[in-house]
Amino acid sequence: MWVIIKSNKNELEVLKSSLKHNFGKDCNFYYPKFKSKSNLLNKTIIKETKILGDYIFCFHKDFVNTSNIKCLNFLRGVKYVLKGSELYQKDINEFILKCKSNEDHLGYLNYDISEVNINSEYKFVSGIFKNKIFKILNIQNKYLKVMLNGINTTINKKNCLFFPA
Repeated sequence: MWVIIKSNKNELEVLKSSLKHNFGKDCNFYYPKFKSKSNLLNKTIIKETKILGDYIFCFHKDFVNTSNIKCLNFLRGVKYVLKGSELYQKDINEFILKCKSNEDHLGYLNYDISEVNINSEYKFVSGIFKNKIFKILNIQNKYLKVMLNGINTTINKKNCLFFPA
């Protein structure tokens, strides 16, 4: 069964090792991530970002027992475990499968442009327009026509990563 765990800041590896120590090597972890590029002083900086922040998915067959889930809260590196994961196993599995189907060979997410809606608002998470909200006006082969701060412009699909705002 999958559970959703919020880890302490910068203690993901500690959390993973404590879970493996207490539950064995059968623990599977998943946290979707992407690479973003930005330019700073003529240098390209590549940054790895987890889209769920400090939340990770953890699978183990023994999590069906609620007492095992309760003991997770006392492991090193765990801030807390979200309650109700057992009710949403189907949704969690669908989310993980969708993310894994959009990953490259290194495990980083590639955004699937086929699910973008025209006239919907999105937020850039990489590139020169990072953290800016825009509206998609038209989708072409390699380009998106967008409205950003009231200005219509065209951007290359491959040079940016964005998510719904």
